[in-house]
Amino acid sequence: MGRTQLRLAVWALAILTSFAIFGEHTALASGNNPKVEGGGWFPTPNPDARNGTAKANFGITGKFDKNGMTEGNFEYHNETSGLKAHGKLTVLAFHTVCDPALSTCTDACGFFAPQLIGKPAATVGGHCDNASCSFSMDVIDGGDPGKFNDYVCNVMVTGPAKNNTVSTDADPAEPLGGGNIKIKNN
Repeated sequence: MGRTQLRLAVWALAILTSFAIFGEHTALASGNNPKVEGGGWFPTPNPDARNGTAKANFGITGKFDKNGMTEGNFEYHNETSGLKAHGKLTVLAFHTVCDPALSTCTDACGFFAPQLIGKPAATVGGHCDNASCSFSMDVIDGGDPGKFNDYVCNVMVTGPAKNNTVSTDADPAEPLGGGNIKIKNN
């Protein structure tokens, strides 16, 4: 098993363990210490793939430490382009999906899905361990199961890909094809 496969296996085990320990309930209330955990895959456009789409795998963990500083990690891998990114989170913001009919709505994902109004969401971002790439996305905990209920949006990942090239993945919004996102209070 290579280094990348081992890292992804450790991430998957950590995420599954945290789901088992902390349960299935999600909540986001002010004054508490929210955290985000998740992983899975979503389709991403790629002209090199057989059917024009590829899988992008990701894993994230994020929370605030006792001083209010962001702590957490991310992993990302596009199976077709070979784009890989892993590092520490430097950006973390929690919010809920709002109704665009409200004049005060500034939903980060910018698309309307009525079933997601009021659901917890998080904006995450960071730089890679080797400083040669960056990562950002919004995630929405749409409920259980995560497949087709949870969403990623505003995905922007830049980093090393196949043949020592630099690649960028950008995707406005996709439901998870597999996996789960959990946003809850500690």
